Amino acid sequence: MKKVLLIIMCLGVVVTSMVGCNKSIKNSNKDESNGTQIEEPVEDNDVNIDIRDTAIQVQSSQVESGELEGEKVFAVGVISSIDSLGENIDKTNFIITQNEGEEAKSYVVTWELGKLNFKSLKISDGDVVRIYGVLEGKNEKGMPIIKSSLIDLAM
Repeated sequence: MKKVLLIIMCLGVVVTSMVGCNKSIKNSNKDESNGTQIEEPVEDNDVNIDIRDTAIQVQSSQVESGELEGEKVFAVGVISSIDSLGENIDKTNFIITQNEGEEAKSYVVTWELGKLNFKSLKISDGDVVRIYGVLEGKNEKGMPIIKSSLIDLAM
């Protein structure tokens, strides 16, 4: 009796795990209107490993003075305003808001889909991410632009 019960429990666990795997595969290929799915190569390249080691955290005072323009930076913040269906389908933009003491500073994050190098990453408005890239100056509205080569979900 114990053996039969053990076999039934083992089969239940196997079947349940296979059903869960199947759902995650289907969901990873689904295009949802509230998020952007990015599928890219699995391995990090030397550029992404280097930027993790050398990037400095962007601060609004350094951005305003212009001293970080062209430098490798990173920012941790909350995503808002994802735009993946703009005129140029090869680019995706969003805004990240980083808390700096008592104030919050927003940055425009842009990237070319073919240039990113990470596994599958699904980002949505409200997600907290760490982005690495080069500070490229400001857009026409005066918001700093970070051209990202690496995006990690912040835990």
